Amino acid sequence: MLKYSKGQKISLNLTLINNNGSPESNADIKYEIYNDINEIVYYNNNLVFNEQLGSYIDVIDPWENQQQGIYHVKWYINNAVEDYPNTAVEELYIEEYDNKLDKILGLVHQNCFIDQAKYDGMDNLIQARMRIYSDAQSVGTNDNVLATYKIQSNPSGTGKFNYWLQVEV
Repeated sequence: MLKYSKGQKISLNLTLINNNGSPESNADIKYEIYNDINEIVYYNNNLVFNEQLGSYIDVIDPWENQQQGIYHVKWYINNAVEDYPNTAVEELYIEEYDNKLDKILGLVHQNCFIDQAKYDGMDNLIQARMRIYSDAQSVGTNDNVLATYKIQSNPSGTGKFNYWLQVEV
């Protein structure tokens, strides 16, 4: 089973090995991707053989209205040197996007925005809200927020604090 996150590029690969151990490179290969109600959601009618990898390869962008779930990739194999089955089927599982890496990038202050700041009498930050975003264009808006954090500190003097607390809310 192939597994990809929703919104991620998908790499499809079909390798056919002939009886002499060499890859089949002259077949006519196409594929269709079906959803759970047997509708075609994506297809390619002309895959080209990749000499370097010895396979028929296609890297596709997410299709319109892509949803989480199990899809079926149906390969069509024609005009091969040897007698291969005319079709082969494999499962493709699309899962919800895992944004852990984006959250890590945000916590190292990529696409990060701090607002709602409160200060004590010595101008030490004592409270704020921090948001991290999936893209630079959304920073400072309410769009594409990956996570929101509450920041609190307990100042012990100008520019010093006893603790710094940053908790996801």
